[in-house]
Amino acid sequence: MKTKFLKIDTPCKENWDNMSLNEKGRFCEICSKTLIDFTQKTDSQIIKEINNNENLCVRLTSEQEKIPFVEIKKNNENKLPYSNVAVGLMIVTSLSFNQTSEATNVPLQADLEQTSNNDLGADKSINTTTFKRSTLFSGQITSENGEVVENAKVTFITINQIFSTYTLKDGTFSIKIPKELIDDENVIRVSYDQIKYHKTDNKKFVGYETIDYVLTKQEISSEYNIKATHIRHIIGKVRVMKDDETPVVLSDGKEMNYNEFIDAKFARNNTTINLENKVIYFFKSESAVALYGEKAKYGLYIIMNKE
Repeated sequence: MKTKFLKIDTPCKENWDNMSLNEKGRFCEICSKTLIDFTQKTDSQIIKEINNNENLCVRLTSEQEKIPFVEIKKNNENKLPYSNVAVGLMIVTSLSFNQTSEATNVPLQADLEQTSNNDLGADKSINTTTFKRSTLFSGQITSENGEVVENAKVTFITINQIFSTYTLKDGTFSIKIPKELIDDENVIRVSYDQIKYHKTDNKKFVGYETIDYVLTKQEISSEYNIKATHIRHIIGKVRVMKDDETPVVLSDGKEMNYNEFIDAKFARNNTTINLENKVIYFFKSESAVALYGEKAKYGLYIIMNKE
């Protein structure tokens, strides 16, 4: 089982809104073909459509192209009914916690083990009480139109801990980050699940894309302004991208077998791993390497306890 992504290599320039509706989606008269709206379908419906037809034209969001999924084959040992998991997608959550105007330190509640990018084999125990020095990471988030973005979530991420805050009414944010955790490359995730949706340019506002930024020590220590990018709708022929290798999976800072992780995710009887009350984060190549080194160049899952 390997990580897969949906991809539209050559987006179609035709206008979705000008296409005629039919029972499956919209009909394009230029290519005489029905386009299926994946933005309105559940995970299982999407993979079922792909399994039934490898020559699909669809509508996706730019966010959907970032989300990995795993197809699960039928297995009599599944706890869940086959109809629920046979064509299931494993969708990975974005970072989300209760809203607060101050930074929140969310440590793992198990034994903490940090692995630096430069020394993958070293075990470095972390004790939050030993943090004495901090760096203030601050800045402002505005939209592509120059409007301030309130309630965007800004998160500093390590493989063991996260520090997060939300932007204020003027779009500004600040997080105190222990200097001991700042590396040569640092991952900041900016997500927008909590912002208030509104209409922009007389069109329905879909949202902003969750983006991971890999920042240097200098960038972390200075004002860093961010432009929020609107989620885009993309139409065209879809394909499934398959990575040659599997991602690294970390739980409590320790590597877990990828197939065992997938078994646990889909509650197979032969697993001893319990993912209840866990949150799963996925990072693509650049941010994955920044967090865990070249070993994670095919992606990185980090499993943390829910707050």
